[in-house]
Amino acid sequence: MHHAFSLYRSSVGKKILMALSGVILFAFVVLHMLGNLKLFSGEEGFDNYALFLRPERDQRAIDMVTVHDDEGFGSCTNHGACQVACPQGISVDYIARLNRDLLRATLRTACQAEESGNGAA
Repeated sequence: MHHAFSLYRSSVGKKILMALSGVILFAFVVLHMLGNLKLFSGEEGFDNYALFLRPERDQRAIDMVTVHDDEGFGSCTNHGACQVACPQGISVDYIARLNRDLLRATLRTACQAEESGNGAA
């Protein structure tokens, strides 16, 4: 521990730390650029990249609506009544996003179940 601290305090140690942070930053920029280039690979390629970044999004939407239903809130619509009644002041934009995510997750789950069912037959 003492050796690591003395290395950090030296000019060589600071240069090593600077070099490591530069490598990490460079890797971040390159990976981010490659992800942005997925825009040119078409809609499916970019959607797959987005799903790679947030793989839990489908399950999170399903879990949120399940808890919502268990608490007795009923279903939220995009008509604005939920926004007015919500004690947390959640805007209708977020409600609409949750509804889209839930629909997407439900359809994706159904398609995956159908594909696995057809693959077994």
